[in-house]
Amino acid sequence: MDSTPGRGPEVPACHEWTPPGAPGGATRAPASAAAPPAPVPAAGPGGALAAIRRWQDGRCAVCGLRPARLVVDHHHVSGLVRGLLCESCNVAEGRRTSYYAEPYASYRRRPPALIVGLTERYPHWRPNAYHYVLGDPPDDPALAARVLGHLIRHPPRRPTGRPVEIPGLPGHYLVGDEMRRLAERLAAEA
Repeated sequence: MDSTPGRGPEVPACHEWTPPGAPGGATRAPASAAAPPAPVPAAGPGGALAAIRRWQDGRCAVCGLRPARLVVDHHHVSGLVRGLLCESCNVAEGRRTSYYAEPYASYRRRPPALIVGLTERYPHWRPNAYHYVLGDPPDDPALAARVLGHLIRHPPRRPTGRPVEIPGLPGHYLVGDEMRRLAERLAAEA
């Protein structure tokens, strides 16, 4: 995570950068020492992804570091590009069991694509090609109750089975062993 004073680990670096097309008086947060990137023209050559690359200027949207290589992060369900992340932040973003874990929740709510105001599908995206492993109940108690209720009524196959839709959750899931055992235990107690 960026060690810039004044910005805690709950704030993604891209939220501190000057939005493209901001009025001349707008500057980056004073705690940041690096110069802001040049404004990005609307889409421009290469489309939205190229505009996001120009605005991010080689920096990871979450930690703010400038690695040798950035990867394109995208929403697996919609296929829309969110931004560019270093490999560490991309792996961490994908492994967060809580949708609300910071700084990733803030990054997901307001990714670089939204800040730049452009959308583009990830070039290699295919509908239903991705799935998640549901290893723990969701953090929201009401959603957890609905998910567990669904799993009790529709017992999941082992994780090697086919990904399934679970009402209330986006995307397709393989149900992990712990969730499967929890659903089986609750079904036996009912």
